[in-house]
Amino acid sequence: MNRPRFMIAMRQVFGFKTANNDQASDGRALWVLDRTYRAFDMYEKGTFDWRLFLVMYRVVHLPLVLFRDHLVFGFGIYASSGSYDFGNSSAPDKKKTKAAPGGGGDRALTVDNGVKYGDVRSMFSALTSQPLRELLLDLVETAWLELAEVSTQLNVQVQAARRAGKRSDEVCMTRAQFDKLLDCPALAPLFEAAITFGR
Repeated sequence: MNRPRFMIAMRQVFGFKTANNDQASDGRALWVLDRTYRAFDMYEKGTFDWRLFLVMYRVVHLPLVLFRDHLVFGFGIYASSGSYDFGNSSAPDKKKTKAAPGGGGDRALTVDNGVKYGDVRSMFSALTSQPLRELLLDLVETAWLELAEVSTQLNVQVQAARRAGKRSDEVCMTRAQFDKLLDCPALAPLFEAAITFGR
């Protein structure tokens, strides 16, 4: 989602006064929306993943839900076929007997391969502010390496990716493997009650 589309969506859905032709823009709302947009445009590419926005919207909208449940919801969003992914070459094919959901573009998913590790990292990356992001991603990486070491299937995929000159961000994990990732010693303490990351 690019910035103009984000601003239009916020104006239409929530009624923010952002660059309407017949009215003056609300400076405070523009400031908040700009900061929100920049929080999701982590790599400053002028665009962000709409799935990530949905996950974080759910976090804010349902603050009493356990955070682990928000991450599982996010995994489901990434694993589902994206109707907003125009030109999705990996969308379910009606000719196939077993429908294979697609995440869009380079996020191609099948029944057998799940969600890319890079997308899981993106979910975690959006959970904290820039100063603590690297620390959290280090914990995620530690858990990923622990999981890849005990999971033969993931280990084979990681090794194959390395041989092909690809990063492990391209390796996909299943929902069961994602649950095991969250249970790894590096990440599990973050989901205990009354734990604040970075303090």
